[in-house]
Amino acid sequence: MTKEKNPGVVRPTVFGRLRAYMFAGILITAPIGITLYLTWVIVHFIDNQVMPLIPQRYNPENFLPFSVPGIGLIVMLITLTLIGWLTAGILGRWMIRFSEHLLARMPVVRN
Repeated sequence: MTKEKNPGVVRPTVFGRLRAYMFAGILITAPIGITLYLTWVIVHFIDNQVMPLIPQRYNPENFLPFSVPGIGLIVMLITLTLIGWLTAGILGRWMIRFSEHLLARMPVVRN
């Protein structure tokens, strides 16, 4: 007489397990694949918009035998960082001077 360890529990079939493994594989690889695809599309879109703005003598695609994806993205990130740095410095100093000037004109705060 053999007793079942878990009566009433149905064991999955081989095909049921394979279906579950395939579904788990899709759930893992789909977000990774979508992320890589969207990254590739965005990099190429930015490159297509920025590369015509780079002078021909500085464009690496003119003197390299292969295409370098992401140059436009790097140029855009550097440009935005420089603009932010200049704006924060110049605009920040102007705002501090302006606010100190306003405070100096108020009779109660001035003293």
